[in-house]
Amino acid sequence: AEAEGNMQSPKESRKASNLELARLEGIEFTINNFNKVKMAIVEERVNSLFNIVKFRMFDTQINGGEVETCEEMVDGIPYNGALNNAMRVNAGLDIINAICKHIGIYAPIFFDNAESVNEFIPTESQVIKLVVTKDKNLKIN
Repeated sequence: AEAEGNMQSPKESRKASNLELARLEGIEFTINNFNKVKMAIVEERVNSLFNIVKFRMFDTQINGGEVETCEEMVDGIPYNGALNNAMRVNAGLDIINAICKHIGIYAPIFFDNAESVNEFIPTESQVIKLVVTKDKNLKIN
């Protein structure tokens, strides 16, 4: 009889389950908000290392959740999207510049088909540009 007195009614059990569910959903909400803020801070720190390239570190899904990604962009245009060749070259230079600055080593950079780019972004590294020419002899400038 004593054990029967400690048993909850279905209504009380449902109420306790609902309270526990609300508590767990509150924890989940806090964790999700923490992750959003953390991801935004990481994205901001990474992007501060570059001049023209910006990285999108997460995508927001239709349901509001985030999926981790790492997509480089220039002026909001994805590198693998509609970014033209000259901007791809300069985006690569920007990435090389950031890595060189971080490591403290500046190695030469070779560019094949350099005639396809009108203006290169500045770099501390030596740039060796290979261009198409109709000259019969090799020229080094």
